[in-house]
Amino acid sequence: MLLEIIATSVEDAIRAEAGGAHRLEVVHDLRRDGLTPPYALVEAILKSVSIPIRVMVRPQNHFHGFSRGEVLLIRQDVRVFCEMGVDGVVIGLLTHDHQPDIDTLREILTEHSDIGVTFHRAFDRAADPFQALDVLIDSGLADRVLTSAQAKTAVEGIEQLAALQRVAGDRLRLIAAGGITVANIVRIAAGSGVQEFHVGRGVRTPEAHDGQVDARKVEQLVRALDSMA
Repeated sequence: MLLEIIATSVEDAIRAEAGGAHRLEVVHDLRRDGLTPPYALVEAILKSVSIPIRVMVRPQNHFHGFSRGEVLLIRQDVRVFCEMGVDGVVIGLLTHDHQPDIDTLREILTEHSDIGVTFHRAFDRAADPFQALDVLIDSGLADRVLTSAQAKTAVEGIEQLAALQRVAGDRLRLIAAGGITVANIVRIAAGSGVQEFHVGRGVRTPEAHDGQVDARKVEQLVRALDSMA
Protein backbone atom coordinates (compact mmCIF):
# COMPACT_ATOMS: atom_id res chain seq x y z
CA MET A 1 0.00 0.00 0.00
CA LEU A 2 1.36 3.40 -0.99
CA LEU A 3 0.19 6.87 -0.01
CA GLU A 4 0.88 9.84 -2.29
CA ILE A 5 0.28 13.34 -0.96
CA ILE A 6 -0.12 16.56 -2.95
CA ALA A 7 2.42 19.23 -2.02
CA THR A 8 2.21 22.84 -3.11
CA SER A 9 5.04 24.14 -0.91
CA VAL A 10 8.23 23.03 0.79
CA GLU A 11 6.35 23.05 4.10
CA ASP A 12 3.68 20.72 2.67
CA ALA A 13 6.40 18.34 1.50
CA ILE A 14 8.20 18.28 4.85
CA ARG A 15 4.98 17.69 6.79
CA ALA A 16 3.86 14.95 4.40
CA GLU A 17 7.17 13.12 4.81
CA ALA A 18 7.03 13.57 8.59
CA GLY A 19 3.60 11.92 8.59
CA GLY A 20 4.91 8.90 6.70
CA ALA A 21 3.85 9.64 3.11
CA HIS A 22 5.53 7.40 0.59
CA ARG A 23 5.52 9.79 -2.40
CA LEU A 24 4.66 13.38 -3.24
CA GLU A 25 2.92 14.95 -6.20
CA VAL A 26 4.14 18.53 -6.51
CA VAL A 27 1.69 20.95 -8.11
CA HIS A 28 0.84 24.63 -8.36
CA ASP A 29 -2.69 26.02 -7.95
CA LEU A 30 -4.93 23.32 -6.54
CA ARG A 31 -7.98 25.48 -7.32
CA ARG A 32 -7.43 24.65 -10.98
CA ASP A 33 -6.79 20.95 -10.37
CA GLY A 34 -3.02 21.44 -10.29
CA LEU A 35 -0.74 23.15 -12.80
CA THR A 36 3.01 22.97 -13.46
CA PRO A 37 4.91 24.21 -10.39
CA PRO A 38 7.90 26.59 -10.62
CA TYR A 39 11.26 24.94 -11.17
CA ALA A 40 12.62 26.61 -8.03
CA LEU A 41 9.90 25.01 -5.88
CA VAL A 42 10.66 21.54 -7.22
CA GLU A 43 14.38 22.03 -6.61
CA ALA A 44 13.73 23.19 -3.05
CA ILE A 45 11.48 20.21 -2.31
CA LEU A 46 14.05 17.78 -3.70
CA LYS A 47 16.57 19.25 -1.28
CA SER A 48 14.15 19.09 1.66
CA VAL A 49 12.77 15.54 1.54
CA SER A 50 14.04 12.08 0.71
CA ILE A 51 10.83 10.42 -0.51
CA PRO A 52 10.16 10.22 -4.28
CA ILE A 53 8.37 13.09 -5.97
CA ARG A 54 6.35 13.26 -9.13
CA VAL A 55 5.70 16.65 -10.69
CA MET A 56 2.58 17.89 -12.44
CA VAL A 57 3.27 19.08 -16.00
CA ARG A 58 0.16 20.97 -17.10
CA PRO A 59 0.56 24.55 -18.31
CA GLN A 60 -3.15 25.34 -18.64
CA ASN A 61 -6.39 24.23 -17.04
CA HIS A 62 -7.62 21.97 -19.82
CA PHE A 63 -7.13 18.39 -20.95
CA HIS A 64 -7.25 18.53 -24.74
CA GLY A 65 -6.74 21.00 -27.54
CA PHE A 66 -3.16 21.84 -26.55
CA SER A 67 -1.51 24.27 -28.94
CA ARG A 68 1.83 23.53 -30.56
CA GLY A 69 3.42 26.06 -28.22
CA GLU A 70 1.94 24.33 -25.18
CA VAL A 71 3.22 20.95 -26.34
CA LEU A 72 6.71 22.37 -26.74
CA LEU A 73 6.46 23.93 -23.26
CA ILE A 74 5.37 20.61 -21.76
CA ARG A 75 8.26 18.88 -23.48
CA GLN A 76 10.71 21.42 -22.07
CA ASP A 77 9.26 21.11 -18.57
CA VAL A 78 9.57 17.33 -18.70
CA ARG A 79 13.20 17.64 -19.77
CA VAL A 80 14.02 20.05 -16.94
CA PHE A 81 12.31 17.95 -14.28
CA CYS A 82 14.04 14.81 -15.53
CA GLU A 83 17.39 16.58 -15.28
CA MET A 84 16.54 17.52 -11.68
CA GLY A 85 16.16 13.85 -10.85
CA VAL A 86 12.48 13.56 -10.01
CA ASP A 87 10.88 10.12 -9.75
CA GLY A 88 8.42 10.98 -12.48
CA VAL A 89 6.01 13.41 -14.09
CA VAL A 90 2.22 13.64 -13.96
CA ILE A 91 0.73 14.37 -17.34
CA GLY A 92 -2.46 13.76 -19.29
CA LEU A 93 -3.56 14.74 -22.77
CA LEU A 94 -6.72 13.78 -24.63
CA THR A 95 -7.64 13.95 -28.29
CA HIS A 96 -10.73 15.89 -29.33
CA ASP A 97 -12.72 12.63 -29.25
CA HIS A 98 -11.60 12.10 -25.65
CA GLN A 99 -9.06 9.34 -26.03
CA PRO A 100 -5.52 9.41 -24.60
CA ASP A 101 -3.41 11.43 -27.04
CA ILE A 102 -0.70 8.82 -27.44
CA ASP A 103 1.01 10.48 -30.42
CA THR A 104 1.57 13.74 -28.54
CA LEU A 105 2.50 11.95 -25.34
CA ARG A 106 5.07 9.88 -27.22
CA GLU A 107 6.55 13.04 -28.74
CA ILE A 108 6.82 14.67 -25.32
CA LEU A 109 8.48 11.63 -23.75
CA THR A 110 10.63 10.56 -26.68
CA GLU A 111 13.90 11.48 -24.93
CA HIS A 112 12.80 10.36 -21.48
CA SER A 113 11.69 6.74 -21.75
CA ASP A 114 13.17 5.93 -18.34
CA ILE A 115 11.10 8.44 -16.35
CA GLY A 116 8.03 7.43 -14.37
CA VAL A 117 4.79 8.74 -15.86
CA THR A 118 1.43 9.07 -14.14
CA PHE A 119 -1.45 9.74 -16.54
CA HIS A 120 -3.54 12.11 -14.42
CA ARG A 121 -7.28 12.57 -14.09
CA ALA A 122 -7.69 13.55 -17.69
CA PHE A 123 -8.31 9.79 -17.71
CA ASP A 124 -11.64 10.41 -15.96
CA ARG A 125 -12.77 12.48 -18.94
CA ALA A 126 -12.05 9.74 -21.47
CA ALA A 127 -14.99 8.57 -23.56
CA ASP A 128 -14.46 4.94 -22.48
CA PRO A 129 -12.20 4.32 -19.47
CA PHE A 130 -11.61 0.67 -20.31
CA GLN A 131 -10.59 1.48 -23.86
CA ALA A 132 -8.42 4.33 -22.56
CA LEU A 133 -6.75 1.97 -20.10
CA ASP A 134 -6.01 -0.55 -22.86
CA VAL A 135 -4.55 2.21 -25.03
CA LEU A 136 -2.27 3.39 -22.23
CA ILE A 137 -1.14 -0.13 -21.39
CA ASP A 138 -0.43 -0.95 -25.03
CA SER A 139 1.55 2.27 -25.48
CA GLY A 140 3.90 1.50 -22.60
CA LEU A 141 4.25 5.24 -21.96
CA ALA A 142 2.73 5.42 -18.47
CA ASP A 143 3.33 3.26 -15.43
CA ARG A 144 0.43 4.69 -13.44
CA VAL A 145 -3.06 6.13 -13.93
CA LEU A 146 -4.64 8.50 -11.41
CA THR A 147 -8.39 7.99 -11.30
CA SER A 148 -11.67 7.97 -9.40
CA ALA A 149 -13.06 5.68 -12.13
CA GLN A 150 -14.98 8.63 -13.59
CA ALA A 151 -17.03 9.05 -10.41
CA LYS A 152 -17.04 12.21 -8.32
CA THR A 153 -15.10 10.42 -5.58
CA ALA A 154 -13.18 7.18 -5.22
CA VAL A 155 -15.83 5.85 -2.82
CA GLU A 156 -18.55 6.35 -5.42
CA GLY A 157 -16.32 4.70 -8.02
CA ILE A 158 -15.33 1.61 -6.02
CA GLU A 159 -17.01 -0.95 -8.29
CA GLN A 160 -15.59 0.53 -11.47
CA LEU A 161 -12.18 0.99 -9.80
CA ALA A 162 -12.25 -2.73 -9.06
CA ALA A 163 -13.14 -3.52 -12.67
CA LEU A 164 -10.35 -1.28 -13.98
CA GLN A 165 -7.91 -2.86 -11.53
CA ARG A 166 -8.78 -6.31 -12.87
CA VAL A 167 -8.02 -5.12 -16.40
CA ALA A 168 -4.78 -3.43 -15.37
CA GLY A 169 -3.49 -6.37 -13.35
CA ASP A 170 0.25 -6.03 -12.90
CA ARG A 171 0.73 -4.25 -16.24
CA LEU A 172 0.02 -0.77 -14.90
CA ARG A 173 -0.73 0.61 -11.44
CA LEU A 174 -3.89 2.50 -10.64
CA ILE A 175 -3.79 5.30 -8.08
CA ALA A 176 -7.17 5.90 -6.45
CA ALA A 177 -8.03 9.59 -6.05
CA GLY A 178 -10.95 11.80 -5.13
CA GLY A 179 -12.32 12.50 -1.67
CA ILE A 180 -10.08 10.01 0.14
CA THR A 181 -9.97 10.38 3.93
CA VAL A 182 -9.05 8.30 6.95
CA ALA A 183 -12.75 7.42 7.25
CA ASN A 184 -12.96 5.74 3.84
CA ILE A 185 -9.48 4.70 2.69
CA VAL A 186 -9.73 1.16 4.05
CA ARG A 187 -13.12 0.68 2.40
CA ILE A 188 -11.72 1.90 -0.92
CA ALA A 189 -8.66 -0.31 -0.67
CA ALA A 190 -10.62 -3.42 0.30
CA GLY A 191 -13.37 -2.86 -2.24
CA SER A 192 -11.26 -1.97 -5.25
CA GLY A 193 -8.03 -3.91 -4.87
CA VAL A 194 -6.10 -0.73 -5.73
CA GLN A 195 -2.87 -0.39 -3.75
CA GLU A 196 -1.90 3.26 -4.28
CA PHE A 197 -3.83 6.27 -2.98
CA HIS A 198 -3.61 9.97 -3.76
CA VAL A 199 -4.80 12.55 -1.22
CA GLY A 200 -5.02 16.32 -1.46
CA ARG A 201 -7.53 18.23 0.65
CA GLY A 202 -8.13 15.22 2.92
CA VAL A 203 -4.81 15.82 4.71
CA ARG A 204 -5.04 19.61 4.84
CA THR A 205 -6.09 21.90 7.68
CA PRO A 206 -8.50 23.36 6.86
CA GLU A 207 -9.63 20.77 4.29
CA ALA A 208 -9.55 23.28 1.45
CA HIS A 209 -7.37 24.19 -1.52
CA ASP A 210 -5.51 26.73 0.57
CA GLY A 211 -5.13 24.53 3.65
CA GLN A 212 -1.75 23.22 4.76
CA VAL A 213 -0.73 19.57 4.90
CA ASP A 214 -1.20 18.23 8.43
CA ALA A 215 1.36 15.56 9.37
CA ARG A 216 -1.08 14.01 11.86
CA LYS A 217 -3.69 13.43 9.17
CA VAL A 218 -1.07 11.86 6.91
CA GLU A 219 0.00 9.58 9.75
CA GLN A 220 -3.60 8.50 10.34
CA LEU A 221 -3.94 7.48 6.69
CA VAL A 222 -0.67 5.55 6.79
CA ARG A 223 -1.78 3.71 9.92
CA ALA A 224 -5.12 2.86 8.30
CA LEU A 225 -3.32 1.31 5.32
CA ASP A 226 -0.84 -0.48 7.56
CA SER A 227 -3.76 -2.05 9.43
CA MET A 228 -4.62 -3.98 6.27
CA ALA A 229 -1.22 -5.67 6.05
